[in-house]
Amino acid sequence: MAALAAALALVGSAWAAPVTIRYAFWGNPTALGVEKDIIDAFEAQHPDIHVEPVVMPISDYRQGLLTLIAGGQAPDVMRIDSLYLYEFVQRGALLDVTDLIRRDEIPLERYYQVGLDEVKVNGRYYGLPWGTAPYYLFVNTQVFKEAGLALPDWGWKWEDFVAAAKRVSGGTGLNRRYGYGMQYLFPEWLSFVWSNGGDVFDPSGTRFTLNQPAAVQRIQEVADLVKQGVITPPGQFPNPDAVTRWMVSNRLAMHLSGAGGILQLQEFPDFQFEAMPYPTGVQERSTVVKSNAISISATSKNVEAAWTFVKFLRAPGMPGEEMYVRARRVPPSVDDPNLWRLYADPTKPPRRIAEVTQAIAQRYGRRMPLRPGWGDIDSLLSPELQAVALGEKTAKQALDALAARAQQILDTSR
Repeated sequence: MAALAAALALVGSAWAAPVTIRYAFWGNPTALGVEKDIIDAFEAQHPDIHVEPVVMPISDYRQGLLTLIAGGQAPDVMRIDSLYLYEFVQRGALLDVTDLIRRDEIPLERYYQVGLDEVKVNGRYYGLPWGTAPYYLFVNTQVFKEAGLALPDWGWKWEDFVAAAKRVSGGTGLNRRYGYGMQYLFPEWLSFVWSNGGDVFDPSGTRFTLNQPAAVQRIQEVADLVKQGVITPPGQFPNPDAVTRWMVSNRLAMHLSGAGGILQLQEFPDFQFEAMPYPTGVQERSTVVKSNAISISATSKNVEAAWTFVKFLRAPGMPGEEMYVRARRVPPSVDDPNLWRLYADPTKPPRRIAEVTQAIAQRYGRRMPLRPGWGDIDSLLSPELQAVALGEKTAKQALDALAARAQQILDTSR
């Protein structure tokens, strides 16, 4: 840490005059929250660097960045979703910061490994991790209690999940209750497929395998549960807020959410819930863990100023991480008990968020098989999987029909 502090003290000499850097991130353009607090704190410490926020809704963020980059207006610092990090690297949009990390002796060993893996392409780093966290399975404890069900153990199996979901499902109209509120996000499909020993690609990432028996079987089982009224059908939730409304009105027993979902549910003080790993099976590691990157534009004219800001945001021991954690914007991205004490409020559910997050990181979690072409594969699969859930096709029909196209994407995007 002494070397890092010394580097921070010296780096100001790398620019001759006050500079302005632009920082892009997704969020509410009218309520910057902790991002503004971090920018203010940084500018107080570095009065010769002004940070101009470029904030867009998450639904428009990827395309908004691409438009800025294409127009020669790329922000100096950008938050990048790991789902499209490969795409931005292939476009030559992101700066390789490996040598800067080495120069300033950033203690990479303090990050959770999945965070490091998701900012790295071909052994080189294209940013520092941000928002490393699982996609939790949220369990409505009131619904489980009414059904006479104990909360599941963290190592529970697919069969346990199905039995619990069926037990709590039923009713009609406004009293209709589902065991699982599926939003048809790919991490949900992945967790279910992984628990049966299936995967999207083979271990080398060069062959499409979602049409193999283990994956096909589990996808069809999910579709069968939709038909039985145990899992919500596609189109049930027009937006994420709808999932929250269904959950707090006890119309859902379980659903997927990231760390941001914790804050949403905590806004309802009487609502009780817990966070769990997804059910396991053939594979114990069946809960998706995901991260993002804080990256620098490859065309930035103020690399040292941008890098100083990135370190303030994300380097272990620097103010940004603690400020994010205090605001409960994201869980800690580094293994630090002090940060977990700041993040985990023992007076609010989920009561064991630190323990379950670390259990997922160490035992039950797994990163998505991200690689070049992932976005195209996702776009190809999503409508077909929804068609399966709607009963328009069987899982085997849908996956066999698209396997050749998926393989072509893999072959041409290496």
